[in-house]
Amino acid sequence: NNKGQTLPRKRPKIDIFNGNVNHPGEFIFIYILVSVFFLGMTIPVFIMSMPTKAEDLTYKTITFDRYIIEKEEDSADDLCLYAGDMEYRINSYEDYLKNKDHFFAHCDGKNAFEVGVTSGETCYHIKTLATANGIPYFTLEEINRAEQKNMIPFYLIMGVFLLLWF
Repeated sequence: NNKGQTLPRKRPKIDIFNGNVNHPGEFIFIYILVSVFFLGMTIPVFIMSMPTKAEDLTYKTITFDRYIIEKEEDSADDLCLYAGDMEYRINSYEDYLKNKDHFFAHCDGKNAFEVGVTSGETCYHIKTLATANGIPYFTLEEINRAEQKNMIPFYLIMGVFLLLWF
């Protein structure tokens, strides 16, 4: 049949699943797709949780005329402060606002505060707060430390998922 010529050897097909999966390409594609989706969800959250730098803040002297504590069922309460129509927010304020009673007593429209803020979609987020005399209620370092501490459960969940997935 082959007229005395040797037939070329056919290389064995590489099958990492040993024939247990009919279409290994699809299986690997789905695995890679889920991994890319996972990384796509993790990277923005990681970027958003980066510590705020002092040069990213806008510093203002503000007199707050009223405040509202927004009760959250599944997370810490937020403090909304108002200077006229402008809203300023302290997320999870109980984690780092020192001397709350003193602060609330001075949110009467008469006492000025020094704040460092970042702008959000609907309000300013307070990252530093002090009296007009410079006595701090909380600092940027305390805010950054608390925000990083609040991200630990997310990082643990993602780490466990990574270990189980890979």
